[in-house]
Amino acid sequence: MIKIVRQSFNIYSVLLFTILSYILLYIVNSIALGESALSLMSFKAFTLANLYLLGLLALTVVLVWKVEKHSHFFYLAFHMFLIFQFVMSFIESQNKIILIIIFLFMVHVYLFLLTLNAEINSASNNPLYLSNQANLFFIKKLFVTIYSIDGVYEGYLTNWNDHSCFIHLPTLEGEYPSGKIRLITKHFGKEFVGHGVISSRYAEGIGIRFIEEQEEVYNWKLLTGILNKKGIMPV
Repeated sequence: MIKIVRQSFNIYSVLLFTILSYILLYIVNSIALGESALSLMSFKAFTLANLYLLGLLALTVVLVWKVEKHSHFFYLAFHMFLIFQFVMSFIESQNKIILIIIFLFMVHVYLFLLTLNAEINSASNNPLYLSNQANLFFIKKLFVTIYSIDGVYEGYLTNWNDHSCFIHLPTLEGEYPSGKIRLITKHFGKEFVGHGVISSRYAEGIGIRFIEEQEEVYNWKLLTGILNKKGIMPV
């Protein structure tokens, strides 16, 4: 199982939206009943009446935090249930404010779903190898050198895109590298450099998320563009 060691801003934003969605349901419920949403007693009563929803929220938060493959299904289930509750509140109260909230909420649910799916499919979260098959993938491996505060590591790419990659380190001994890194790989007669942070680990491999600002002319984004044009793709 992939171990996330440095979470991305995108996941934080999805989690914040999911938690705030639960609070929004309470606010909409208060609007429909004509009650104050600032009452702690009302919020406590609402929570006790919806413990099953709180359980689904907790499960969704945990799965999204771990960037599990099926976390988007739980994300959708949770928010679709909220939309159903919003619609029922609107039918009962006929409050147009609730109708506006429903529309804006659905737009944001979709946008954050896209964000979550992008993280789930990110190269840094998908090694594309099993621990017992790590040496079977490439006839011609794309070798890289990783420089970190913990030392220098040799490995090869198993998955990549413009913003991240996963690297198998077959000679890894002891602790995994951590923190910020400098990646160097030589291809097409040039030395390409990327700067990033280690975001995940799996079976003698590390996932790297690159920093957007790359000062080098021959940087990571240029390398992936060349690889794509030449039809060199991850397995």
